[in-house]
Amino acid sequence: MKFYIVLFWLFSGFGFCQSNIIYVSILRELNFYNTREARLLAQTLEASEKRFFIAEIDYIEKGTLDTEAIFGMANSNNEFLKGLYYNALGDLELRTSKKFSQKAHLNYLKSLEIANILGSPVLKSESLRRILMNYQINNMNSGDYEKYSLEYLQTSQDSIDIFWAKYYHYFLKAYKKFNKEKVEFSSENYDSLIPLVQNNPILLGKIYQMKDVCSVIDSKIIPNRDLQISKSYYKKSNYFLAKKALLGLLLNEAVNDLDKNDLKSGIKKLRACFSANIINKDEELKILIITSLYDAYSKTNKLDSAVYFLNMKNETELKIKKNENYLITHEIDTKYNLKQKNKQIELQQRLVESYQKNRVLYTIAVIFASIAILYLIYLWKKEKIKKQKLHIEKMSLEVEHFKTSEELKNVKKLIEKESVILRDKTKVNLEQLAYIKADDHYLSIHTIEKKNHFVRGKLSDIIDELPSNFVKCHRSYIINKNHIKQIQSKLIIMNDNSEIPISRGFKI
Repeated sequence: MKFYIVLFWLFSGFGFCQSNIIYVSILRELNFYNTREARLLAQTLEASEKRFFIAEIDYIEKGTLDTEAIFGMANSNNEFLKGLYYNALGDLELRTSKKFSQKAHLNYLKSLEIANILGSPVLKSESLRRILMNYQINNMNSGDYEKYSLEYLQTSQDSIDIFWAKYYHYFLKAYKKFNKEKVEFSSENYDSLIPLVQNNPILLGKIYQMKDVCSVIDSKIIPNRDLQISKSYYKKSNYFLAKKALLGLLLNEAVNDLDKNDLKSGIKKLRACFSANIINKDEELKILIITSLYDAYSKTNKLDSAVYFLNMKNETELKIKKNENYLITHEIDTKYNLKQKNKQIELQQRLVESYQKNRVLYTIAVIFASIAILYLIYLWKKEKIKKQKLHIEKMSLEVEHFKTSEELKNVKKLIEKESVILRDKTKVNLEQLAYIKADDHYLSIHTIEKKNHFVRGKLSDIIDELPSNFVKCHRSYIINKNHIKQIQSKLIIMNDNSEIPISRGFKI
């Protein structure tokens, strides 16, 4: 079952200035979704910091994104604010596209490093929470997840921190039990979290949603009972994040219907999802709905509808790609101050043009004011020297701009990952890679060109090196979602007609 996790900033930190105390107060209000109180506290901050926090409040309430507010903190001299910036940048990357899950993880690690240097347990809690959330909604790495989960349990201090630390720790236990590992866990663990978030509809909705997920491993749970309770809590909130969670639950139900070959019910629920206005504020959720509709209409042989949603899927993916490129370029521009340097060059050009216009006036003045000719010559020489200096400065800025542009190209090349290097130094193009099969101590690499390659290793050795469109659908297989032709109840058919088995409970 696909989990839709509520994403929000939970800024924090300790320091010696009054502002840092206000940051922590805003953090606590946001943790409890008390956006009204958080907004009032943000009004006491300076303009850029106020906009920084208001942007997150607006996302929680309305689903709007203010990227300029985030990048406004990029060059802050306050290390505590710098840690908040890296957390916010990671959040922005996740909200824009799941393909940024690895880049978001690296930004969260930067924030965690700053927290450790500053000795700030609150900032550390915020970074650890995001790291665990990223693992939970993307590729689960139970080893790293357990390490960060235990560290979070040791760091958490107040009631809301304890809630989140236990919430993610219980998820780890449920994950292990689902994978047949020996671990003590039952849905009653989640009941212990309820007193920590009384009267908070969104957090209570999350608790009961996870209890419903645990119905596959806990026979005590009555199917769909906790799911209905979760829905009732989400409906009590008008916030965008609550509406998104409700839409995610409806999408899960639709996908489950399709898996049971109840195509009529599944398509009806998918159409209801597609009609929801909020999907235009969340590209990731939108493309999941569109892809599911395309698959459903393909199964019913309604080719016109299938082609319609296929074209919409391609358009949405292109928009996501543009968003990714915008974030990359904006982040680099902020880092190297390219916009400011371009403005300096434009200013120098205007100064040169102004001089050229004034020189004509000086010539006329020389002709009609012979009495002051010597003085005018002096002024002309002075302006000429000024022009030479301006020209030298202009050339210097252009050279600096050229060097910076070259650095920009080099940085952008580093960002794009097109291939993966295997243990035997073989380089495999990711776009050509269809799937990977584990066979004893070897990996069989299958490409769309049917050029197979064997290398010694395990799936766990390579999964972290692959982008998010590669998923582990079975204990012996990793597939490239871009090359899926059809999804059946127990098999995935690839574009080359290869049949890949699916583990029980696996969802794309």
